[in-house]
Amino acid sequence: MILFLNIVALNARCQSAGEGTVSTIETKADQIEKNGEKIADINRKRMQSYVDENDKLISLKAQLEDLKLKKIAIQAEVDKRLAAKLDEIDNSEAWKNRRKSAQNGWQENSPGTCSAGGPPPICVADHWHRVSIAAAMAEYEAYKKQVLDEIRSQADKSNGDIARKQAEIRKFESEENEFTRKRADWDKQMNELRADNSDLLDEIVQLSKKYREIVVAEAKGIAAGLVSELMRMVAEKHFVEDRIDILMVKIGDLDKQEIKATADLREKIRKQNDAEIQKQNDKITTDNTSLISLDDYYKQQITPLNTKLDNLNSRLTEIKRKLFRPGDLATGELAKYTTEKKETEDKIQSAQEEINGVENKYKTDNQKLKDDIKVCRDKIWDLTTGLSRLQDEAVSALKNAFAEKRKILLDAAVARKAYLQNLGDLLIQKKESARQKFMDYAKPVEQERIRLMAACRKAGASCFGTDTYGAIILIWNNASGCVGEMESNKSIGIHYGCETESPIYQQHYNSFMSGLSDSDLEALQRRTSKAKYDLIIRKVLD
Repeated sequence: MILFLNIVALNARCQSAGEGTVSTIETKADQIEKNGEKIADINRKRMQSYVDENDKLISLKAQLEDLKLKKIAIQAEVDKRLAAKLDEIDNSEAWKNRRKSAQNGWQENSPGTCSAGGPPPICVADHWHRVSIAAAMAEYEAYKKQVLDEIRSQADKSNGDIARKQAEIRKFESEENEFTRKRADWDKQMNELRADNSDLLDEIVQLSKKYREIVVAEAKGIAAGLVSELMRMVAEKHFVEDRIDILMVKIGDLDKQEIKATADLREKIRKQNDAEIQKQNDKITTDNTSLISLDDYYKQQITPLNTKLDNLNSRLTEIKRKLFRPGDLATGELAKYTTEKKETEDKIQSAQEEINGVENKYKTDNQKLKDDIKVCRDKIWDLTTGLSRLQDEAVSALKNAFAEKRKILLDAAVARKAYLQNLGDLLIQKKESARQKFMDYAKPVEQERIRLMAACRKAGASCFGTDTYGAIILIWNNASGCVGEMESNKSIGIHYGCETESPIYQQHYNSFMSGLSDSDLEALQRRTSKAKYDLIIRKVLD
């Protein structure tokens, strides 16, 4: 009675004994969240400093890449102009004249001023004078180099711009700036906040452990009180089942006969089905062998035909080549090759038709064999998947025959089974009522668990109490499971995990069994194992 009043009081409060602990955890989780927001804000500033610092470096590198792209364009233009100038030097009349003049010992008074490119009589003006051939060639080569170097100078300037920009980037990367100092200060602030959060996390973990211990202890007391009243009904239900078992001895004998007959019938049908499946598999093996033989025969036929066709096509190509130049043919060959061309084309057509015939027959025969294999495989599938159906149909007819015999025996047990049904229904109601009472208690615990989980997630803590609802449900399941264990197992003795409930159940069960007659006990012996029967008798006599 005191336990029941405690349950009512807990439900009225809509909370467990550990609710205050959850509230304390929530407060500490809120503080951790606030600290986390401060850390995130500081860290954003810290990370932005890297962005700002990197933006400048990216800008410098972008300028460098732009210079490199410009260099590529300049180099391409320089290469184009050099190629054009070299072509001009090698092939233009002016440069040819200039080179020949040097080879003949003529030197231009002012290199590059003579548009004619050569001494008199090419040039009518007084632009040339005589020197040694070596001096003239040296002057020619120097002038040629000067012309080419003027073009190359543009690429040299681009290289200098790139080198200066690279030096500027190296200098920036090696310097220490204000961002480094700011980051050190921010790191200190974040470490202090993290240390505070670490302490709060430890406190939350310990509080969650305390919460779980409080609620689990409370739940054990409530579950024990709710389950105890169900044990007498379980013992009575088992006694009624024993009375029905006595009547079902003969039905049990009939059951054994039915089981054996059913097994024999299923085995017979299975063997017949397996034989038909093997027959289809043998047919598939034969057809697969035929496919291999068909492939070999096809290759034997088609290979020489393809060779023949290739030879005819080669000959036709040769004839067409000869006819392409009729003027090269001797008298009478034109008519000969024309006739042979027509004959060869006819042979090619005939050979192609023969190949087509062989291929079409091969495809037809090949497809027929594959279709036969598919039909066999479909039959195997139908036989495999349909085995249970065939067995079930045959067994159904067999069961109908046994059912008629069993009905005569079952009529005698109907009255007791009706009472057992009513008793079972009442036990179900009682169990549901007890379960609902415990769930009413557990409902606020689940809400507290959700709050605890939310607080722990917010704090980032691994809390003990997050499984509290599951733990008390397990307590109830184990306690109510003892009722189920007793209900499903009639054996007398202490059930593992049900040391408290078993003695209560045994006391009521022994009381019911003491009213059985000797004839009832003899019938029960046939229904139960000897070891179990002897145990029952000892408990009754005790």
